[in-house]
Formats: sequence, structure tokens, C-alpha cells
Amino acid sequence: MILQFECPYCMEQNSVEMDPSQDVDQQMIQDCEICCQPIELLIQRSVLDDESSITEEDFNVIAKQDGE
Repeated sequence: MILQFECPYCMEQNSVEMDPSQDVDQQMIQDCEICCQPIELLIQRSVLDDESSITEEDFNVIAKQDGE
């Protein structure tokens, strides 16, 4: 599943691929696709109901400057 988020440095749209069958909360560092700055991502599942109909809207992506 591809999730979209905004880079906290350059404000450009980025994407991250994640596996919805993994843990509910996932944390990772990913470089911005545009400005190459490191971004700390926290992916949180906001809806824990029906496992068969998971969509991008069921997740929150929190992007912040690495080390913040």
C-alpha cells in the first residue's frame, strides 16, 4: 500500500510503501524524494475494525524532521 505525506523540509508530496499486515504503528527514517533530507515517519493505523477492507484513509502518516 502506498501512503502520501508532505516533507517537513520542502513541503513537497512524497510517498512511502507500507505493508498493512505489519504492526499497527510503524516508525522509519526515509529521505525526501525531492530535497533528500532525512524524514522521521510514524505510520499509525487509525481504524482497527474490518481487516478485509483496509484503505489508505485508515492510516495517519506523521512526518517530522529527523532528530526533532
